[in-house]
Amino acid sequence: MTSRAMNPSSSALRNTWHRATVDSISPSLSDGEDKFLYSHNHVAHGFSARLTPSELAKIEESPAHRATIKESFGKLFTTHSSKFLGLKHSSGLWPNSSYGEDVIIGILDTGIWPESASFCDKGMPPVPPRWKGECENGTAFSPSHCNRKLIGARSFSKGLAAAGLNISQMYDYDSARDFAGHGTHTSSTAAGPL
Repeated sequence: MTSRAMNPSSSALRNTWHRATVDSISPSLSDGEDKFLYSHNHVAHGFSARLTPSELAKIEESPAHRATIKESFGKLFTTHSSKFLGLKHSSGLWPNSSYGEDVIIGILDTGIWPESASFCDKGMPPVPPRWKGECENGTAFSPSHCNRKLIGARSFSKGLAAAGLNISQMYDYDSARDFAGHGTHTSSTAAGPL
């Protein structure tokens, strides 16, 4: 992650700045692969890259450096979110927010099964014009799977590839398609039937 005070203000400038930071220490690996993986511009500002310990040390010396977070795998949990959050159907935050109308929900999980009835867009309004995401092509998943309810889906697998791990179609998809079912469950719970 990078220091907000030293971070350029626009997304395009941050992407350029992030790539230039990585390129300044070493633009590519010996095999010609790009070290730069992702630029993160929402929720947290920073980038993902394949770095040697000495390259990481150079970046950590920069006054713009805030934190280093190593690639890791999370453990899946399912909770009763509305009960946990103390939400009531008749009063409070839920009705005061029009039950989430015109809200874009972003979920980072195991993927999504777009054919689920939970993602039917019948009766849904058009995609909000402020939406800047994308519906990414990949194994068993294409942009045609997105609609007015499932407005975007991406896979963030470059870190796995960078670590030399292959995504086996026996255990997962190299796309936003959900193999485990957890992401479909949590996103359909969050977005509801309509």
